[in-house]
Amino acid sequence: MSTETFELATRFSHIRPQDTPYEDQGLRDFFLYRDLGIAGATGGKVVAQLVKANNAPEQGTGWHRHEAEFHIVIMLKGWARFMYGDKETLVSTGDCVHQAPGIVHYLFDYSEDMEYLEIVGPANFTTSTQRAHARFRHSRHGRASNLRETRLRQLIHQDPSDCAFISMRGATGRVSGASDCKGCARALMTTGFGSLSWIIARTRG
Repeated sequence: MSTETFELATRFSHIRPQDTPYEDQGLRDFFLYRDLGIAGATGGKVVAQLVKANNAPEQGTGWHRHEAEFHIVIMLKGWARFMYGDKETLVSTGDCVHQAPGIVHYLFDYSEDMEYLEIVGPANFTTSTQRAHARFRHSRHGRASNLRETRLRQLIHQDPSDCAFISMRGATGRVSGASDCKGCARALMTTGFGSLSWIIARTRG
């Protein structure tokens, strides 16, 4: 019987739900992050974390890219809308996305119950802000603004021609209205990307 021993390149890890809490110390202040212990177990080769919605962001993540060798996102609950390059992508429960290294992207909307598993290598990957091409930047903001306006009109059950009190800024999605607005009084207190999907769910409930 051989008694040969060898050193493992990584170590065994078993993290239970009660072992690591969700924290607000991650990349985005409108998300909560839960470390799964993989960075420590692999000596920094890979990080695995759960990410879930905490607050609706005012302007989304903005255009950015990650300097990483490997990056996947698996949606566990809810949904999120991304721009990957010039493609708008809805990522729903059960979907798996491989974010090609260096791809420029933008998360601009998500459900209140959104939660995903993120696995990235190396663990100390970096993120840099990017500027989108002007033609694409304007067209994307236009689509997002139209989407938000459609949702708001559906929420307050107004015909588009009878909704003059609504004012939206295309670049940020900020909503405002006249003082006598009653149909979306609660909506006016929330602004930005992701917010209207949360308003609809809460108001209709």
